[in-house]
Amino acid sequence: MQNIKTITILVLALAFQTVGGQNSWDKLKHGKIRINGNSYKTYQGSIEVPENYDAKDSKLIPLSLYIIKSNSTKRQEPVFFLDGGPGASNIKKTGNHYLLEHHDFVCVGYRGIDGAVKLTSKKLCRAARGLNHQILSEKSIKNFKNELTQYFVSLEKQGMDYRLYRVPNVIHDIDYVRHHLGYQQINLLSISYGTRLALLYDLKFPGVVKRSVMVGANPPKHFIWWSSMNEKIIAKYDELYQNQPFRYKGPGSIKQAMEKAFAQVPKKWSLFRLDPEKIRMAVFMMMYDRDMAAIAFDAVFKAAYRKDYSGFCAMQKFYNYMSSRNVWGDMFIKGSIDYDPDVDFVAQLAQEAESTLGSAYSKFLWGAMPEILKSISIPREYKNIRKTPTETLVISGSLDISTPSDYATNELMPFLINGKQVVLENSSHADLINKQIENYRKTVASYFDSGILRDNAFDRDQVEFKPKKNLNLLTKILYPFLFLIK
Repeated sequence: MQNIKTITILVLALAFQTVGGQNSWDKLKHGKIRINGNSYKTYQGSIEVPENYDAKDSKLIPLSLYIIKSNSTKRQEPVFFLDGGPGASNIKKTGNHYLLEHHDFVCVGYRGIDGAVKLTSKKLCRAARGLNHQILSEKSIKNFKNELTQYFVSLEKQGMDYRLYRVPNVIHDIDYVRHHLGYQQINLLSISYGTRLALLYDLKFPGVVKRSVMVGANPPKHFIWWSSMNEKIIAKYDELYQNQPFRYKGPGSIKQAMEKAFAQVPKKWSLFRLDPEKIRMAVFMMMYDRDMAAIAFDAVFKAAYRKDYSGFCAMQKFYNYMSSRNVWGDMFIKGSIDYDPDVDFVAQLAQEAESTLGSAYSKFLWGAMPEILKSISIPREYKNIRKTPTETLVISGSLDISTPSDYATNELMPFLINGKQVVLENSSHADLINKQIENYRKTVASYFDSGILRDNAFDRDQVEFKPKKNLNLLTKILYPFLFLIK
């Protein structure tokens, strides 16, 4: 069966090659973009790919495509970009002029988001906010699960096979477009969820990837966040906090402030109901960025020792706003790749020892995982890591709460025969790119050029615990606007 599938894909790719090459480029909209004072040609539009790679007569579906061409006459392998998510677009621009010196930059849209089909609905966004300001209540989780089930059933009734929008199909899309554009070998630049795609693509199509850079690597079985790891990250912040002069509005550690604040959350702040678990989720999300973490910690201390819960109200609104923008159907259909019928994630999460931040987001998502997705069989080759000789650079952060560096060190690096890992001290998930953008760009470009990690590629950053914004004060100033966010 696997041989038949491989032959089918090759036949489809070769058929497409007959209309590929330069003619295919001509069908895309031509444009220009200026980056760091230089002008580059761009190509954008859509490309049709088979919806079902197992069927010779599969209908074609459109995916967005965006390319920035290098000006070099001696181009090296193009860089295919794979952004984070799941539930986010993969059509992005780059400001990395170092990379464009020798490489094209290619973005292939993610099916389920960057095409005719966008896997979400207003009902899902509403259900993701929970019921009665108790997001982890049995009623809230069941409601979200029911809405997800009904959504996928409705897609079936419309004649759409949502099973074809899983991770394996996304990986085949990347290779199909590679063939279509006439590239032989490629490089992969991936972030967060995109690193899973990069790893699995490399394993599925050995020899195609010249070099790979993974930023915030997500090995298999880690579309879930455990409270034990969250506690480790908080402990790291606390160690740094105790060894610097700034102090929040209250005594003790960050951990102690969290415990006190979460234990005494009132039912309301002003006219707005509060949900302690949703606030925990928001704090967790804000810890993706160390500057946002400092703002969250400031609000936590004010809640704990001044009984000022305005910041908590803003955090709750932040979660609701983000929920309304998420592509929930895509997030679940892609995230279900980590479902294991032999492992009860919900039970394991419930059995975790009580902790400061907990694992509210994981409990909500995995508790709502619909049975209709659990029944989908995904080949083991997309669930397990195997050794690969591809030159790979993994960039991790010591404070990354989303994709902790320990997971990459212990579970990914042993399989990367020619892999290197650099752990950025005092950096969380978003910091890996944003806080040292110039160093990041130079490091990525030079690695794709040579396969060599620059000496002293990154500086040792410090955590600025003094918040750059006063969330509590802003909440009070902008009070009337809080009514606009449900």
